[in-house]
Amino acid sequence: MKSGKMETPPTLILKTRRFMARHGMLDGVRRLGVAVSGGADSMALLHVLHALRDELAIELAVAHVNHGLRGAESDEDERFVREAAGRMGLEAFVHRIAPGVAPATGVELWAREQRLDFFTGLIGDGTLDRIATGHTQRDQAETILFRLLRGAGPRGLSGISAVSPLGILRPLLWASREEVLCFLEGAGIGWREDASNTDPRFARNRLRHEWLPALREAWNPQLDKALAQSAEIFAQESEYLDRIADEEANRLFAVNSFGWETSVDALRALHPALLRRVLRALAAKVAGSVPDFRHLERVRELATGPAGYGRFAFQGVLAERSGEAFRVAPLAPGTRLGIEPDARLGPESGAVTIPGPGRYSLPGVSGELELAEPHAGEETSSGWNGLNSGYTEGWGVLRPLSPGCALLLRRWRPGDVFQPSTSNSTRKLKDLFQRAKTPRWRRVEAAVLEMDGEIVWCRYLGVSASHGARGTDGTETRGLRVHWREASISGRQARDAFVSKENG
Repeated sequence: MKSGKMETPPTLILKTRRFMARHGMLDGVRRLGVAVSGGADSMALLHVLHALRDELAIELAVAHVNHGLRGAESDEDERFVREAAGRMGLEAFVHRIAPGVAPATGVELWAREQRLDFFTGLIGDGTLDRIATGHTQRDQAETILFRLLRGAGPRGLSGISAVSPLGILRPLLWASREEVLCFLEGAGIGWREDASNTDPRFARNRLRHEWLPALREAWNPQLDKALAQSAEIFAQESEYLDRIADEEANRLFAVNSFGWETSVDALRALHPALLRRVLRALAAKVAGSVPDFRHLERVRELATGPAGYGRFAFQGVLAERSGEAFRVAPLAPGTRLGIEPDARLGPESGAVTIPGPGRYSLPGVSGELELAEPHAGEETSSGWNGLNSGYTEGWGVLRPLSPGCALLLRRWRPGDVFQPSTSNSTRKLKDLFQRAKTPRWRRVEAAVLEMDGEIVWCRYLGVSASHGARGTDGTETRGLRVHWREASISGRQARDAFVSKENG
């Protein structure tokens, strides 16, 4: 195969340079990888970027995946790519997959995931800053039509992005197939043909070689361009709406150790289209998942429907409804759905003896109890500055303990009773939780402090009426400040921006 030199940059080079600049593809990029299969599109991209490397001040390298799917042909593709890189003086990174590893079905998806994992690995370990692939306008058209036939929404119909959050660039996404072939033939650049690209057993090949040509002939000769323009419109609108959805998610949901919590009323006030995007944004925040439409509808129905209780799990995400409260959280290993929270309470053997000030935790319960001496100035003639205010997750103050008295920290149990600071009598904790509309997932982790068989403090409810310090009366009394320190979630879960793993 021969390669020719061009005295003036052809149209493909000029337009690609403008397209890359418009999308800021090379901002902060010094070392750029080019994904080269040996096919026409990737060979055109390699030569375009090679022609621009000095002007763009980038260092190029070649990345190739030998999937081991076509025996000697796959090895010949690899040899062809290595030789092309060698002629240009470029380093080649090659990932070889042993023959027979590919699954019996879903080969195309598997191969795409292998490539994406290899490319993102090179970016992740710092070998390359970004990787450019040879996707063209025709790939965009195929992707959009393929997704439309599968029932995609606006986000799916935005097609392949010019710049992926994972660091994958598509400099030729603007170019037609005809422009790519014209460039190759004019420059005398050879390429390899993959026989599997014409295999009618693959649905995408039937779309490419049968359905799209028929639509071009019968409906619109410029179909690829029309679909690509639609994709750009969808992409811009989806980006705008996703930004609004992310703002709404941050506004409506409180993030804590239980995940992202909000009220059902707040979600019902959202338009269904915006609610879907909010829920999708949360799934991405929680587990990096991009749920499909049927999952989103299940979650939306759970969040706003008539059923007061329920749980649904998908793709590493748990959605849960408890009365008028709703949460989205990471799906913990071994989580069982449809189990009443009371039945999942931990064993009583997890109780912890509290000898005095300090921090204490219970097995299987997020957060920790903190007991401390009151700060100077907190004890006043009018009480403890509102610390013992009943239904509160803030600090409370226990009256001084009797000599030799020990406290026991444990989970609450069905049948436990408690006297709120605003009441003259005790009531069952279960009734108090229901009155306070405490979600079931919080009740599961409700801890209590027990003294001589009586509950003197409860997470979510504060200090009991019979054991709260009431201020000074002329005598020197010092109680104990009590507080439950909520566990913080991981940095990955708390991130504001979310990244979706798209097809590469």
